[in-house]
Amino acid sequence: MVLNERKITFFLTLIFLALLAGFLWISVPSFSGSLPGNLIGFAGTLIIFYTLVYTFRKRILHKKGKQNPLKYHVYAGLTGPSLIIIHSGHTSASWNGTLAFLIMVTIVLSGLYGRYLLRKINRSVKDQQRDAAEMRQELISRKSQIDREACARVLELDDSLDTDSDEDMYDPVTAGQCEELLVLARSIVETEYAIQGFSKTKVLFDRWLKMHFYLTGILFAMIFVHILSTVYYGLRWLP
Repeated sequence: MVLNERKITFFLTLIFLALLAGFLWISVPSFSGSLPGNLIGFAGTLIIFYTLVYTFRKRILHKKGKQNPLKYHVYAGLTGPSLIIIHSGHTSASWNGTLAFLIMVTIVLSGLYGRYLLRKINRSVKDQQRDAAEMRQELISRKSQIDREACARVLELDDSLDTDSDEDMYDPVTAGQCEELLVLARSIVETEYAIQGFSKTKVLFDRWLKMHFYLTGILFAMIFVHILSTVYYGLRWLP
């Protein structure tokens, strides 16, 4: 089986959710302070810090797209927290650790949800932009093939034209073409309106990204405090 980005993200998400669910049922208080527990916690912390590479390359180096793939940020953002859940021993030992744990879970879950919705929105916007462009081309093509004055008379778009005196000039074929042209123009307007709506939604996502960034900063600060407190009070696995 070939693993692509979507499948890897799906499997990592399942592992994270399974460990998170196990947090409510399994408790091993002594594990977090043991040598294996601390090594797993150290590895998880390093992987979480690796998520900053994507942000640094995007914000500072201005690298986007293929130059700075988001998938590695997602992989690290799921793997690191999964190891931290294992490190915790499925128990809360201090208020700082508990709060950091809750913030970490919030960041991961909101990140997954936001990425899913943003991908859907981007895909919808691209599809509708493509549809609008195709309809505009078709509208231009059809407008060049019909008599605009005839359409104005049939559709009664111009009050200056005397439609009563031109009843004998009524052509059902031309009338049908004019109706189709009007429907096409309305479809273009509706599609462009939908695109504007999606664009406004993306503005909300930009605000969400800022909140995601701020929460990440708080998390790293609390991780730093957690590491300092662990060193200060002593590591139980040391002789």
